[in-house]
Amino acid sequence: MEEKLVVNAGYVLLMRYNPEENKLYLDSKEPSFDKLEELWKNETRFNALKIKDGKLAEELLSNQKIEIENRYNYYKELSSK
Repeated sequence: MEEKLVVNAGYVLLMRYNPEENKLYLDSKEPSFDKLEELWKNETRFNALKIKDGKLAEELLSNQKIEIENRYNYYKELSSK
């Protein structure tokens, strides 16, 4: 269940490369980035950060969400070429 959540949230992308076509394929569905909050609640490392410094945790997690979305869009663009 955790692995499925990680992929559905966009934290990890499933992809494959076909060297004969020189093409990258994204096998992941369009991620639901809103599920990142659920994923982070299941991770001890994120919960420990919230306990230690809630404001810093929110800032870092917000930045991480932006980076995850940017990474997905980058690979999506690569796969469409």
